Amino acid sequence: MAKKKSRSPIGERKRAKQSLETPPSEQRPVAPAAIKKAEQAADRPAAVVGVGASAGGLDAFRQWFAAMPSDTGMAFVLIQHLDPNHPSLTAELLSKQTKMPVVQVTDGMHILPNHVFVIPPKTYLTIRGETLHLTEPLERRGLRVPIEINQPPMAMETIRDISNRKRLEQQIAEIAEQERQTLGRELHDTIGQQLSGLSMMVATLKEQVGDGSVHATAIDMLSAIVEQTKQQLRGLARGLVAIPIDAKGLPAALRDLAIEVTQLYKIKCQFDCLDDVALDDDFAATQLFLIAREAANNAARHSHARQIVIELDDHDGLRTSVRDDGRGMPAKTSGASGMGLRIMEHRCGLVGGTLKIEAAPGGGTVVSCRLNRERERA
Repeated sequence: MAKKKSRSPIGERKRAKQSLETPPSEQRPVAPAAIKKAEQAADRPAAVVGVGASAGGLDAFRQWFAAMPSDTGMAFVLIQHLDPNHPSLTAELLSKQTKMPVVQVTDGMHILPNHVFVIPPKTYLTIRGETLHLTEPLERRGLRVPIEINQPPMAMETIRDISNRKRLEQQIAEIAEQERQTLGRELHDTIGQQLSGLSMMVATLKEQVGDGSVHATAIDMLSAIVEQTKQQLRGLARGLVAIPIDAKGLPAALRDLAIEVTQLYKIKCQFDCLDDVALDDDFAATQLFLIAREAANNAARHSHARQIVIELDDHDGLRTSVRDDGRGMPAKTSGASGMGLRIMEHRCGLVGGTLKIEAAPGGGTVVSCRLNRERERA
């Protein structure tokens, strides 16, 4: 006996569509029940694809839908970790990357083929049958599972979580930040205290010897070296320990950063604020400052630059940049500088910004982070 071939959902949908589109003169008589079944099949997705992503997954969504055909017959449900206190622009931004309709889910919305459905902020999304349902989370904090599948007749054929790599990058960045904080505190608490003790001993020695001694000049030189070392150590410790930045004080913090880089590395570093900055988000201001600090320190240590320029402007979204006139980005980054780049990317993703690393006109490198308008309004 010949084995009967099973029919896939995609094949059923194609056959149903062909049946509906065939001219009446060419159609064979079809029973009303078959017509109803064909109409339902044409309106039913071949598969429901759920895609989960972290807050920094928007770029991955864009790339995926830019390459995805718009007539696969599948429905796409996007589950992204969103800020619960602000509206989402995900649907609007993704609609520019695909011909498929991209809609933000409302409660009771029917799942249609060749559509993209985006979860709204501060909601749970449940798929029951062929309908999307929304509920508010009961927990204010803690682990949340934003998508639940409850006995669907069309089981989700493909579930692709693109947040694993982002989560790993976040863990690496957090570990690196913890190590930086620990090192900064150790420098301040141990070597800093020892240098302070050494400075006091030098001052006492100078008093005992007197200004007329033949050793007075050497003692003065030793005192100057100790003070210079204390300043350099203070700058290193301040650079390693993250200090929250007030949004209104971001220009002043970047100006102080330029002074610190000049004093620490003996490289000319200047700060230019090109526009009036309108930012009310302290967290975003802190991340922008830390990105600029990382970029400036990397430039001073690795680029062989003679000059570094830190800029803050608001031409098309708030943007901070660090430009140097050094040798440019190497083809392969070392472990230390590569970690620095990953940390900057992570910080930029936390505030929904776009990080760019480009060749500077005339030589050197420009590292910039631009916030989108949605975050600025946060």
